[in-house]
Amino acid sequence: RLPILRYLVMTSSDPELERLRRAAPEKKLVIEVKTADAALAAAVAGFDVIQAEKFSAADIAALVLRMSSMAYTRARPIIAAAGGVNAGNAATLLALEGVSGALVGGASLKAETFLPIVAAAHTAPV
Repeated sequence: RLPILRYLVMTSSDPELERLRRAAPEKKLVIEVKTADAALAAAVAGFDVIQAEKFSAADIAALVLRMSSMAYTRARPIIAAAGGVNAGNAATLLALEGVSGALVGGASLKAETFLPIVAAAHTAPV
C-alpha cells in the first residue's frame, strides 16, 4: 500500500515522490488540487494525474492552456475533472481539450443522476 501524501508544495526533486515511484513503478501518482497554482506545481513536480477539484469548465480550460506551454520532466499529466461533476456539466467538462476524464462522486449513487453523465461521456470527443 502507498501512503497518502498531504503536501501543499512539492518540487520535481522531492525525495518522497521519487521514493513512491521506485516503490511502485506500475502505479500512477495522482493528486487532487483546488487551485490552478497547485495544479501547475503538481505538474512540475511530476504527478501523472491531476484531479481538478470543483474547477469550472473555464478554469480547467485556462489550466490546460497554461500547462500546454510548460516543459515537463515527464509526460504531460492527465487532467481529470473532479468534484461537482453532474448531468448538467458533464458534457461540457468532458468536451474540453486536454481533459481525459471525470471523477464522479455523489451523482454516481443513483441511476437517474449517473446515466446522463455516462451518456455525456459517450458523446464527448475522443
